[in-house]
Amino acid sequence: MNSRRIAKAQESFKREISNIIFSMKDARLHKKLVTVTSVELSNDCLFCKAYISSVDGFKHSKIICKILNHASNYIQMTLAINLKTRFMPKVLFIPSDSEEYAFKINNILSKSNKSTLFEISEFLRKNNNFAIFTHVIPDGDAISSCGALYLALKQIGKNAKVIFDKEISERLKFLLNYFDNKDKFEPENFICLDVSDKKRIFGIDTQNFNICIDHHDVESCDFVNMFYLNKKASSCAEIIYDLLSKMNIRIDKKIATLIYVGICSDTGGFKYSNTNSNLFGIMYEIFDKIENFSDLNYKLSGNFTREFIKFKSEIVNNFEYYDNVCVSFITIDIMKKFNIKYSDLNDSIYQIPLQIEGVELAIIIKQKEENLFKISARSKNNGKALEFCKIFGGGGHPNAAGFELIGNLNYVKDKVFNFGISKILCRDDFTPMHF
Repeated sequence: MNSRRIAKAQESFKREISNIIFSMKDARLHKKLVTVTSVELSNDCLFCKAYISSVDGFKHSKIICKILNHASNYIQMTLAINLKTRFMPKVLFIPSDSEEYAFKINNILSKSNKSTLFEISEFLRKNNNFAIFTHVIPDGDAISSCGALYLALKQIGKNAKVIFDKEISERLKFLLNYFDNKDKFEPENFICLDVSDKKRIFGIDTQNFNICIDHHDVESCDFVNMFYLNKKASSCAEIIYDLLSKMNIRIDKKIATLIYVGICSDTGGFKYSNTNSNLFGIMYEIFDKIENFSDLNYKLSGNFTREFIKFKSEIVNNFEYYDNVCVSFITIDIMKKFNIKYSDLNDSIYQIPLQIEGVELAIIIKQKEENLFKISARSKNNGKALEFCKIFGGGGHPNAAGFELIGNLNYVKDKVFNFGISKILCRDDFTPMHF
């Protein structure tokens, strides 16, 4: 068997062995977090070594391996059924101290609140009564990440609820059907996903958060005890998938569907530059569990009302161009004209300018309230979107970023054109705009 096929087989074995261990009723396996750290399949496929680690250390790992080796016949039979194969290699469980070592070293070296996914998974296992938050006007990644973590916590017997902004795009409301979110309890632990700016989190008061997980271009998060940041991740959903793997969560149809939606939303259906090789490994693992794949993609990318199509046409007709920059204005009056809600604005609008030949940066100025404007920027794999938004103290990803400005329309136009675009174009002959 070639190396690529062995690597794929090892990932499948690791996932299924983790699921089987989690489903076994022996209480000794669930007192502490037990992890399948790696799997090695011999070239002749006669043996499969599964390395087992416990947060309680190497001694506890040895005890767990003894239990699993005793149950190896049951595990091999279940593996054969789950992987739909008649031939199954001999599975050997070997103790490892890798998780314990990483846990201890991180505690020694860490002088901040930055945490590993292993530490976060251990916290989730030990505690209960979770409230999960995300940013205002949540997008597909935010909703799906919260939903996937909610279902995972429910799977291991925890109380959990998701606190959402009511201003959700009609196009995304079908995602709420994947989790009931009806538990009645007093939250004790607070989690925020896909956002590390407290001002942008919906529905909070003054309490600090226990956990924040984010993938945006930030350096710190000062209101949480445990902060996990991966700027290289395509989406928060990609991180949540890795977290659930650490927790040995069984990826069922609902979780698989939400993970797919989150990744698909933030990569533009795998078109954007944040698409990475890890995503295709995830797709390989979950694809067969995604519900109504084709219908799902239509819901995410199409199915617009006639009024929305007319609205998009109006926006396109009013594009303004400055060298390789395209600017779009979306005012409250235009939205009212076509009965469009602010929450309905999405990347189907933001990406249109980048489909125009010669345009390298798209700037979309959206009026949220009378004197509040949200500015979104998108760029063609050149980092100009984030560069532009950082001029105004904004943030996000290299090619998808944003910020907000307070003031009337003329004030906002003046700032965007005479302070922002002039700087990003680096032109001495840029003529100031007068409004």
